[in-house]
Amino acid sequence: MCQMGFCELEPKVGTCRCGCGDKTPLASQTDLRRNWVQGKPIQFIRFHQNKIICHYSKSQEARQNMAKAKIGSKNPNWRGDQTNDISARERAVRKFPDIGICEICKVSPAIDRHHKDKNTHHNERKNLLFLCRRCHMEEDKRLGYLGHYPREKRR
Repeated sequence: MCQMGFCELEPKVGTCRCGCGDKTPLASQTDLRRNWVQGKPIQFIRFHQNKIICHYSKSQEARQNMAKAKIGSKNPNWRGDQTNDISARERAVRKFPDIGICEICKVSPAIDRHHKDKNTHHNERKNLLFLCRRCHMEEDKRLGYLGHYPREKRR
């Protein structure tokens, strides 16, 4: 194969480039689609080319630091208070995910976040009450409205 006497220097096997360290055989033929050259070690063991993503991925700590660097106003998609009421309420849910029991009746589990000043963009703890659905409707004066409609229309 080699006319210059350097055949012993040519590798007989290679190592898989995914990082697993397994030996790869020599390519039996040239195949440009697979990036094989006849007589040279192939780059990847079959199905290992997908593992290269894992080999070069960042550590868990690095991913957490990258996520923290883009929270709130540091995020390029941050719109500040130029959001609608629904997304402002969703921010309150994300900011206070576990809210315990209702602050008024102290019995039922709290599932709503009531804004005392009626401004849904003001999501500070001092402005929020964590309430069950019934207490929230009473606080907003919505519970009394149900009595004004006949039962057939409420369904």
